[in-house]
Amino acid sequence: MSMKQIEIYAAILGREPYLVKKPQSKNHISVAFFPEINAGFFKRLMAEGCDQNIYISSGLSNYKMAPPLSQSYRPELHIELVAQTEGQITGGESGKEDVVSYILQMVADYIIDNTVFIEPGHTLDFEETLTTNSEMRGFLFSVPENIDIKRICKANKRCENLVSLIPLSRKELDFARNQGVGELINEFESKGVPPIFDPFRKCVL
Repeated sequence: MSMKQIEIYAAILGREPYLVKKPQSKNHISVAFFPEINAGFFKRLMAEGCDQNIYISSGLSNYKMAPPLSQSYRPELHIELVAQTEGQITGGESGKEDVVSYILQMVADYIIDNTVFIEPGHTLDFEETLTTNSEMRGFLFSVPENIDIKRICKANKRCENLVSLIPLSRKELDFARNQGVGELINEFESKGVPPIFDPFRKCVL
C-alpha cells in the first residue's frame, strides 16, 4: 500500500491509519486500519464511518476474479475487502493479536489461491474456525456501510468495488445455503445483529 494511497484513504475517512499490516504471503496483501474517532455533527459530515473501526485491504485488486462459467457473460472483477468493527478486536493465542487484519489477509489469499469469485450476497465457508475462541468459520459478503466506495476505488485505480465481510457460524452458513441469504439476513435483523465484522459473536440460530 503506497503512502499516496494511504493519504487519500485518510482524507476520505477523516483520520490517519493506526497501523498498516505488511503482507504475510507471496500475494502481497496489506491491510490499513483506521480507528474510530469521536466526532460532532459537522465532523461526521467529513469523516465517513467515524463511529467504527475500518480495515481496508490493498493488493487483492491486482488479481482479477473471473465469474463462474455459468455467468461467463459477466466481466471480471477487481475488488478489495473491508471489515467494519465496533471497538478494537484482538484475539489469537495471546489474546492481543490483530486478528481482523490477519483474517482479511487470509481471506484475500484464499480468494487468489483458489480463484474464488465473490460479490455482495455470496457466502464462503472456510471449514474451520477463523481464530481461537471463535464459532465463526465463514462469511457473508456485503456492501460496506457509510463508506464512499467510488472515492475509495478512485484512490486505487485497479479496484472496482469494495466488499465487506460479516463472519458466519457453521449453522448460519448451512441456513443460508438451504434457506437463502435473504432469510439469514431476516434472522439477523429480527435478533438485532448489526452488519459488522465480529468473529466472537454468538450464533443466532
